[in-house]
Amino acid sequence: MNILGISGAFGHDPAAALVSDGVLVGACEEERFTRQKRAMRQPAMHSVQACLDMGRIELADVDHIAIGWDPDLAPHDMRLRDSLANFLASHRLIRESPPSIHRVPHHLAHAALGYFTSGFDDAAILVVDGQGEDVATTIFHGRGQRIEERLRFGIADSLGFFYAAVTRYLGFSVGGGGKTMGLAASGLPTYDFPEFILSPDGYQIKMTGNDKPARMTNWMRRFDEVFGPPAANSFHMDASTGLLRSPVELPPHLRNAAASAQAILESALVHLARLALVHTGSRNLVISGGVALNCSANGRIRETIGDAQLFINGAAHDGGTALGAAFALAAECSEPVPLVRSRSMFTGPSFDPGPTVLRARRLGLTVTSTGGDIAGLVSRRLMDSRVGGWFSGRSEYGPRALGGRSIIARSDRIDVRSRINAIKGREAWRPLAPAMTPDTAAAVGVGGDGLDFMIEARWLSPEHTEGPLAGIVHLDNSIRPLVVTEDRHPFFDLLQAVRHDTGHGVVTNTSFNQEFEPMVNSPMDALRTFVASDLDFLVLEDVLVEKPH
Repeated sequence: MNILGISGAFGHDPAAALVSDGVLVGACEEERFTRQKRAMRQPAMHSVQACLDMGRIELADVDHIAIGWDPDLAPHDMRLRDSLANFLASHRLIRESPPSIHRVPHHLAHAALGYFTSGFDDAAILVVDGQGEDVATTIFHGRGQRIEERLRFGIADSLGFFYAAVTRYLGFSVGGGGKTMGLAASGLPTYDFPEFILSPDGYQIKMTGNDKPARMTNWMRRFDEVFGPPAANSFHMDASTGLLRSPVELPPHLRNAAASAQAILESALVHLARLALVHTGSRNLVISGGVALNCSANGRIRETIGDAQLFINGAAHDGGTALGAAFALAAECSEPVPLVRSRSMFTGPSFDPGPTVLRARRLGLTVTSTGGDIAGLVSRRLMDSRVGGWFSGRSEYGPRALGGRSIIARSDRIDVRSRINAIKGREAWRPLAPAMTPDTAAAVGVGGDGLDFMIEARWLSPEHTEGPLAGIVHLDNSIRPLVVTEDRHPFFDLLQAVRHDTGHGVVTNTSFNQEFEPMVNSPMDALRTFVASDLDFLVLEDVLVEKPH
């Protein structure tokens, strides 16, 4: 049975996933194809075709379509009906009769994505985001092939909307919660948010307002009262790119607001994680939903849940509900989904770099076919403090660069970190991340469990903040590592080569894109970004491309 999963309910993060006989065939996000970050209000047309191509099937071979939302659960929210209508009206489907469409509640799709990739056959599942149809936080119990709801908390108590409000107050754009998390490390938690009430029955947020816009507005007023005026809305047009720029230096009161918001979010999530374990009686915990992308909170949860096992999929955001919806429907249709731990999410398409290599030659770039020794050549360039783009294999599913589409550099130099942020157009205070071998992870005391998706923070002891990690450790001594354990991983040979050359197996790893763009998807995307940026070299599978000196 072929099931096609679709996301994009709330007008952002559309994606598609193909599951055949309960097994994942492919999953990818629309933004990577349209080159518009988060693909706002776009149907998952390109990602659907990519999944069909990966499965070598036609739309007529699809038995069911599972959408990761149910408009009937929130009939007043026109976005849910419009998202379905826009998908069905896309020119990929308008000329064909689509298969039967099944509606999977949004939080169930989040839960299924996490649970069915965790490897657990029994788990408490905590889903936290801005909102599902009519809910913001849900606790489920996953057992075998069944996922059952245990507790729910409505949109009035949305942790996601609270964090979105402080993100807006800080002057960051929609989807900029990662900046808020990064900024929090430079401030002090000066306000303990008495509006949050954590109880044995759950939690409540005391903020007035009958709907999201009203509550967001009231949160903004509260931040103004407590911390001071919001970030100044002063912008200028960048004369070279045509992009709007805002001040990068934020005053102390905004940094304290970020720290305070991060602290209460972590307290609430730790409380809910414990509550989920108590209500299900499980010793395994799965977390999903957009708030599950908060690496610092995830790290704190792991520290506080004792001997319980924790799993968070790297595609915990709304884009992941495409795969979650497909898994949920497969289980409902008695198509058993294998309960196997996912160690990577390289589920997107692969590409032929040949035509792009020819284009690089025509542009006068230096092209070296390495004959399989790409890792050694790249390691030596990293040791020369060069920064490169890395394109290898299938693309990642989810917002984290995991070694398929990455920018890489040496990890021990602060000046190299500053250069990477300049290349990407990022604020200088934003953290980068390490990819490392298991022995290096053990040597710096971060362990290995939960570090497959670069989605959990770890805090280093002072003696490990220098040396090989000096260029990537954040202001609070945290890192969000990717530990590479499998020899099939795109970074495996590179990390071995770096360890041979330097004695430590670690490189700086961040997403291969420039500001306001999604990660590169195709070889041609990679070449365009390489030429338009200050990157020194580009890896296209086993071909090295460099700019003439």
